[in-house]
Amino acid sequence: LNYPTKELQVVADGIKGMLPPGDTVAAKLSSLGVEPGDTIIIVDHIKNLWSTRFLWTLEVYGHEDARMIDGSYAAWTDGGNSVSTAAPSVKSSNYKFTAAKNESLIIDLEAVKESLSDPGSVVLDTRSAEEYAGTDSRDNLRHGHIPSSIHVEWVQNVDDNGRFLSANQLKSLYGSANISDDLDIYTLCQTAVRAAHGWFVLQDLLGYDNVAIYDGSWIEWGNREDTPIDS
Repeated sequence: LNYPTKELQVVADGIKGMLPPGDTVAAKLSSLGVEPGDTIIIVDHIKNLWSTRFLWTLEVYGHEDARMIDGSYAAWTDGGNSVSTAAPSVKSSNYKFTAAKNESLIIDLEAVKESLSDPGSVVLDTRSAEEYAGTDSRDNLRHGHIPSSIHVEWVQNVDDNGRFLSANQLKSLYGSANISDDLDIYTLCQTAVRAAHGWFVLQDLLGYDNVAIYDGSWIEWGNREDTPIDS
């Protein structure tokens, strides 16, 4: 069933790429015939980049069972599994989220600002090295990175085939960047899609307890005049 990636983000308070309201997500799931007790298997074609954004969205609003294919669509086809071009017949459901929104998975701009003076918190920047250094502007007003933020580009989480690295490899990757499970970790990118990839690795694969996504990410931070920036 097709859930277009553009529907995983909306414009909110003038900021592009924000999390859609729960009612919007529920309405889309209803149109796809999804029930709250269903297991949702998520697949994309970009190293689980958009899959992790959808997984995070579902976890924020409380769908209990969502999973991804490691290696994404390429792993399915390379494994000789069958594919189809036929559109499935779908009977709409009446999907409703019943749990309270999990606010612990989201952090806003003011909270990120406050975290900069907290030695128990760290901002994890998952963008490219060029974006982090400010040489790739992505058409933002201001370029660079949040002071003291740590850079680990999201693509480092996977191998050449798009499969996630082993737990030991991931622990080494983030440990060498001084990202540890005793910190409150806030991930960001341009519009919090690559940030979700980092969130998934740290929370779900490594089991870190306190990981949240800065949903406004650089498209908010880098287009204001009152945010501190290093380059």
